[in-house]
Amino acid sequence: MKTEGYAICLIHNLLGLSRVPHSLMDVALPAFCAIAWLGYFPSVTISIIGLITASAAYLAVYGLNDLVDLFNDREKAKLTVANQQGYIDAMLPIHPVAAGKLSFKASFIWIFGLILIALIGDYILNPMTIVI
Repeated sequence: MKTEGYAICLIHNLLGLSRVPHSLMDVALPAFCAIAWLGYFPSVTISIIGLITASAAYLAVYGLNDLVDLFNDREKAKLTVANQQGYIDAMLPIHPVAAGKLSFKASFIWIFGLILIALIGDYILNPMTIVI
């Protein structure tokens, strides 16, 4: 039971690290624009692979941003108490690594896994997108 609680807490912090609500909104707009540009919905397979790939890439970027800004985020947390009410990312922990709720190692593994998923999806859809 204790490990189950730890796993839920870990997942909660990893999702906060990657700012899941914000990331999913960031994926929705380009997906809508692509459909509008095409004039039709792509196949279900392409749509699913595309959404998984784009979501993994966005989640990795947001998580990587938190790791790069780790020391800056720690300093900001000491100086100010942020008003996070009404902030979409406040649904999950904000800057969990800087707050000491998530280890750097777990964050790094999470981000590396997301990058790997994004690269595999890119390769399946069109290998040239990896270069781009």
